[in-house]
Amino acid sequence: MRTSLWITAIFSLLATSPVVAQPDSRPGSPFLNGVDANFSLALSKQGFRWKADGRDHDLFQALREAGIDSFRVRVRTSDGGPSGRDYAAAIAKKAQDAGLHPYPVLFLSENWADYVKQPAPATWQHIPLEQKLAAITAYCENTARYFRRQGVQGDLWEIGNEIDFGICGEFEDDWAKRFNIPYMKRDVWSRAAQVIRAAENGVRRVDPHAAFILHLTQWWNPDFCIQFLETMLDDGAQVDYLGLSFYPSSGLSKGLSFADLGDSVAKIVHETGRPIILCEYAYPSLPTFKGQFATWNHEVPGYPLSEAGQKAWIAGLLTFCRHQPSIRGAFYWSPEWYPEEMWKAFALFRDDGTAKAGLAGFRDVHGTTQGAIKEESPE
Repeated sequence: MRTSLWITAIFSLLATSPVVAQPDSRPGSPFLNGVDANFSLALSKQGFRWKADGRDHDLFQALREAGIDSFRVRVRTSDGGPSGRDYAAAIAKKAQDAGLHPYPVLFLSENWADYVKQPAPATWQHIPLEQKLAAITAYCENTARYFRRQGVQGDLWEIGNEIDFGICGEFEDDWAKRFNIPYMKRDVWSRAAQVIRAAENGVRRVDPHAAFILHLTQWWNPDFCIQFLETMLDDGAQVDYLGLSFYPSSGLSKGLSFADLGDSVAKIVHETGRPIILCEYAYPSLPTFKGQFATWNHEVPGYPLSEAGQKAWIAGLLTFCRHQPSIRGAFYWSPEWYPEEMWKAFALFRDDGTAKAGLAGFRDVHGTTQGAIKEESPE
């Protein structure tokens, strides 16, 4: 059976209509236990290895054996280079061959795009919006066709990455204006919605069963998320899932608990009717580390910044999510990226490539009643 049928069975989508399809909301519907491990192919070519059970291990097989079943694939607009089309399709196929179900993230940027920047590709930066929309539709159609030709299956797509303040150059740089909701609706999000619709139109030409995620950072700010999502829906974007990033050790949401996440999710879902996927999450295993994320070392109460604490936090989060019928999946960000100093604390492999205790956290999920769970100190 085609892998896309597996995804289709999960999401129960309408065939061709741009009207939002409602995914299965039953508590027993499948949960996507995933990772975003997109540095792995480049690291492997540089000679880095991953070890599990005391021996060298194929990373994708190690993830599969650890309980991972899904894979988030970053796709930038260039053909070559890290996360370019060719690289992204290759890693998606490798994940799929290992039994992981891939879903692409169309960044609509040739470089990194996230919470603080959303640059359009150079060739799209100085053309009228109408021409840019046509180029986006053509690019997304071509990319989706290329993935299909490479044998990559699946009907789930993410448009943009952390697009709170815009996407593909339709972006607000002024921090004060970013939280002026009437302004954002009128001058930024309305144009962003046109970009998203254009991207979705391109994907649907190839995959009429496609389901779409729109991904935000501010999980702790449900009112902002609701206003964003309602604007997208009012402007005709298809939104099947709201994606969120979840890094409670960071300064933006330091110390907040699973119960706080549950409260935000409950409010978003109640107001919008759209379920949630955690597109990114991670937790550090060290109290101090260097680099860009050095300040992301705020301990969540009950979960020390240690390997044992990291494992317990991962298991605790996944336990919590699996008992929230409105949370349909969670993707650990870059468990493989141990050679990079700024991410070594969050990686699930040590400096020599051996697996940390946290890798077992994906399977160390315990039962509890539906709703918030009591956070307990790890042993």
